[in-house]
Amino acid sequence: MLSDIILIGPIGAGKSTVGSLLAVRLDLPQCSMDEYRWGYYKEIGYDEELAKHKR
Repeated sequence: MLSDIILIGPIGAGKSTVGSLLAVRLDLPQCSMDEYRWGYYKEIGYDEELAKHKR
């Protein structure tokens, strides 16, 4: 049975570390949303500079 494993949690909780360990142990590919988010943000018109000024 194939299934995706999705790790969700706050910054610094260890999601990337646990994801890497699981991928190696289970011999599965790993995909981090950090690799994809900027392309998605661009697609929806996200403006990083504008977001910085709204803080």
